[in-house]
Amino acid sequence: MRRISVQYATPGLELSSDVYDHFGNIILRKGTRLTFDNVSTLGQMGGSELFFEDRRVDDVPVTPLMPERLEGEAANKLREFIDMSRNVAFFNSDLTEITLDPIEKIIYSMVGQLYPVVMGEVNSIGCFSLKDYDFVHPVQVTGLAILMGRKLGMKEPELVKLGMASLIENVGYVALSAGMINEPDILDTISKHEVQQHSQYGYQILHEHTKCDPDIKQAVLSHHEQWNGEGYPHGLKKDAIPRIAR
Repeated sequence: MRRISVQYATPGLELSSDVYDHFGNIILRKGTRLTFDNVSTLGQMGGSELFFEDRRVDDVPVTPLMPERLEGEAANKLREFIDMSRNVAFFNSDLTEITLDPIEKIIYSMVGQLYPVVMGEVNSIGCFSLKDYDFVHPVQVTGLAILMGRKLGMKEPELVKLGMASLIENVGYVALSAGMINEPDILDTISKHEVQQHSQYGYQILHEHTKCDPDIKQAVLSHHEQWNGEGYPHGLKKDAIPRIAR
């Protein structure tokens, strides 16, 4: 079994694992030999990687990080939360409070269902729709964060806080224009500074419109701080950075 980028996929390759969309639906099954149409479709969807059979090399076990349907459900819950945050915080919605209950529930599921033993490679690959990157990538980050938290000896309550903070850390992006987020390489100094405010915007949304745990709010505020003090927004160093944010 080998991992390759979709751009190198060619007709005739035999898939060694199912291929899912970002909702957890199977679009190509294990054992499928790719056709020209398959390769074209995968390229158009913006997928990143595939696993295929290669009997010339020893097999490398590939362990899913979490059930694919759970990953898709988490992405949908995040999408709903982001939509509510945008409406409540910036469009004078009649709804003044955003509930975090669906986010907390899905994180408890992730903590419980994240596979405890990872052998070989972890199958946590890029999403299959670039326009949904903002909703799928955070789910993958959340899974890896929970995995690292377990390695550090965190218990369930702290793992849930870590997972929630990881999933919603970029909620402050709703305050920025799409151009700032999608074209970071062409931003001027003023615009870059504005983008860096997203962690503070996120904290503000959580503080004013949710009953969010203080540890989660602080993690969202500090998730771009760096160990050497060169991060933002406050230039915190080392242990001054909240544990969950680190």
